[in-house]
Amino acid sequence: RLSRVLCRRFLPATHESLPAAAAPGQISPSEALEARVAWGALPAKKYAVLLASDFGSRSPAMHNAAFNACGLPHAYSVLELPEALADPTSPAADAFRAFVRAPNFGGLSVTIPHKEVLRPYLDELTPAAAAIGAVNTVTPTPAVVAPDGVATLAKSPPVLTGDNTDWIGIVRCVEAALRRGGRSLEAKHLKAVVVGSGGTARAACYALTAGWAERHGEGFELLVHARDAAKATALAEAFGGAYAAALDDVDAAVVVSTVPGAANFTAPAAFMARKPAVLDAAYKPAETALLLQARAAGCGVAQGASMLVAQGVAQFQQWTGRVAPVPAMRAAVFEGVAELEGA
Repeated sequence: RLSRVLCRRFLPATHESLPAAAAPGQISPSEALEARVAWGALPAKKYAVLLASDFGSRSPAMHNAAFNACGLPHAYSVLELPEALADPTSPAADAFRAFVRAPNFGGLSVTIPHKEVLRPYLDELTPAAAAIGAVNTVTPTPAVVAPDGVATLAKSPPVLTGDNTDWIGIVRCVEAALRRGGRSLEAKHLKAVVVGSGGTARAACYALTAGWAERHGEGFELLVHARDAAKATALAEAFGGAYAAALDDVDAAVVVSTVPGAANFTAPAAFMARKPAVLDAAYKPAETALLLQARAAGCGVAQGASMLVAQGVAQFQQWTGRVAPVPAMRAAVFEGVAELEGA
């Protein structure tokens, strides 16, 4: 039994759905996992969401539901650091280093205002995170080459990799919103508007250009709309787009808002009359002013809670190497958030 429990690949297993074991002595993968946990062969790891203040994030509920559904012993909590991490000598920086360098650190989700200042604390970035310029996921991976030679490789600290899964969540939600509105996923010669100029806006710009092209062959013509014209212009130009001072005369297929729900952003009536697909990345409140306006106009919509789930699925799979239990994760998020997309 021990050899079966510790086997990680090509386990000769049975399954709970079978009326009887496929062969004498065989156990199911879930039984093997339970035994690994009980015997300490699968150590519990700690995960968290890094934020400036706890606004009632649904990330802990979502990821803990995923761990429970998979029988994993891990725990996901909140790492609240009100201070910005731009100063590497600050108490917040010390607390951050202590958390991510702990032996049982498993992974980190990152929210504003920390997404754009983590680079100095990490060992490497994925191509997506480097292109976006913002990190929403930190994953420790075993070192491949020890700093001082192969002899100490086993004792080397893990490599901290910064990634961005927000763009994945944005692409999947925009796809869903386009379908709900009866629109094609073809982006050729069509415009997309990103509202905002922060870290999530950067992920949205990437999602609608390079990210969309990766999945559908060609990205949208990008426009960025924000109160700070200089920041919006710089952001748009970084992704081959342009600044839009006003939206009244813009004919766009997609609009993604990345500003807080409390901003109560709405688009001009003439803009919404063209029925763009709408994603609002905010999920507090569930029905933002923009989503209320979009649903009244008959637009296909996607809400921020769905984006949270989609980017969280990518995080979970990156951290654990397992297929994410999407229904359990979605149920946990929407237990505290009203679901609007099917209404």
